[in-house]
Amino acid sequence: MSAKYVVTIASCFSGLAIVACLFTVGAIFKDINDLYDNVMDDMDEFKMFANNAWKDMIPVTRPSLDNQSNLRALFGLSLLTVSSFLQIV
Repeated sequence: MSAKYVVTIASCFSGLAIVACLFTVGAIFKDINDLYDNVMDDMDEFKMFANNAWKDMIPVTRPSLDNQSNLRALFGLSLLTVSSFLQIV
């Protein structure tokens, strides 16, 4: 076998390997983009569920006006006291 024949065969295999690598990189890039799209769709769905759950929880945990006035009476706080404290800080 001559050196020219060996170099030609090696060059052909190298070219095929490079083409195969390019196709593989393209396939990996597509898979990563598909994964990103799926994750973003799932995050949007999770955000919707979280916001709905939060909207359902807020009316349950928000104190009523009676509770707020009871707390002020218990701790002796008025809006004037709180606002003057905030101006000092």
